[in-house]
Amino acid sequence: MRGALWVSLFLVIAAVVDLNKFMKHATRFTDEIFAMLISFIFICDALGNPLSPIGLFWYFQESHKSHDQMEDNPDFSHFATAFLSVILGLGTTGLAFRLRAFKHGRFLPNNYWRDNVSNFAVVLSIAFSTFVDAVVFPSVETESLNVPDTFAPTFECCDANCRLSFPEE
Repeated sequence: MRGALWVSLFLVIAAVVDLNKFMKHATRFTDEIFAMLISFIFICDALGNPLSPIGLFWYFQESHKSHDQMEDNPDFSHFATAFLSVILGLGTTGLAFRLRAFKHGRFLPNNYWRDNVSNFAVVLSIAFSTFVDAVVFPSVETESLNVPDTFAPTFECCDANCRLSFPEE
């Protein structure tokens, strides 16, 4: 609730001092620099920081906590999991860049197809990498998102007398 009040306050201040007049200074170059910064942050998070135990870098460590659930499986190889994760991560990024370049390429019959492939480059590369992970390498256990089987709210009370409300408690 407090976050919404802060956003409301900032929007009112922006409207009162007419910050929209500064939009003419936001060029495509500014947009591209911001997009590059966001991409750099996500790529660094995915690859991992050597100082914190998160990311692809740490999958190569046999003692990493992501391998704990598979330690009883004799067929599990932490190195195979790490190697496939790196290949899929870098391959997804590389494929997305290649598909993005289709917009100015000479492949595909017309601009309509080239624009659509370019616009959906990230989605197509993620779908392809997911397919490769699930179909081509089904025996290699790679880490994935924990998604519930049903679509439902994740906040549940522990008994029928619950009078809690989600944001406050």
